[in-house]
Amino acid sequence: MLGVLPQDRLLSSVSVADLAEHLNAQFIGEKAWYSKPIESLMIGAMNSEAGLSFFRRRPRKAVITGGDRVDLQLVALETDTSVLVLSGNMGPMIKVIERAEDRQIPILVVAEDTLTTVEKAEQLFGKVRFHQPAKFDRFMGMMNAGFDFVRLYDILEITPRP
Repeated sequence: MLGVLPQDRLLSSVSVADLAEHLNAQFIGEKAWYSKPIESLMIGAMNSEAGLSFFRRRPRKAVITGGDRVDLQLVALETDTSVLVLSGNMGPMIKVIERAEDRQIPILVVAEDTLTTVEKAEQLFGKVRFHQPAKFDRFMGMMNAGFDFVRLYDILEITPRP
């Protein structure tokens, strides 16, 4: 064995920009928020009281909910959410936009229903992409800490470059 790399949620995450492009979504928010990582998906389909404890379970998530579910949208914005995805081609109400701006959370508006949106979004996860500098730096740090390059060079009988 030459090394062990632990599972890292950042490496399997996708950016808000990746999700927006994949879903063909309308983006509401600052361009600087495009690079936020999304580590998981959560569906908002419950009442708002149950939603708060549910949404607190996962950090850096995309919450996908109906554009008409203002109560759940506001609850999701009170938790560690990377992006709010509104289905049904319904844009957010002003109070949702204002709260999202306060928390620097982008909003994506998609034409499809919630189930279709979730299915499309799930296709994007599990494909590791290293085009984001933070991911590449994290991966290289993990390799340097958990991989025995000296042993690999010995096995291959090569001399590493300085």
